[in-house]
Amino acid sequence: MNEQQKQWFDKIPPVYQQNYETAISAKSRAAAIKAKCLDCCCWQRVEITNCPVQTCPLYPYRPYRIAKKPKSPQKLGSLENKKSKGNRE
Repeated sequence: MNEQQKQWFDKIPPVYQQNYETAISAKSRAAAIKAKCLDCCCWQRVEITNCPVQTCPLYPYRPYRIAKKPKSPQKLGSLENKKSKGNRE
């Protein structure tokens, strides 16, 4: 980490410092995107979720976004099988 990065690092909230270190070490693209989005939104996670800047090249990759499609419901395993067997009898 160079001197400029160290100075910037001191201004980062402690909860995000590990992510920033991972990002600048080039170990993770996801960490780099997360660090940049957090930096842009003044280290406020909720602001990333509500980000209105659709012209940003990182917009489609930003963390903490709300899923557009609900995930398919998980099967209930044996409970679901028991219900369907009970309905057939």
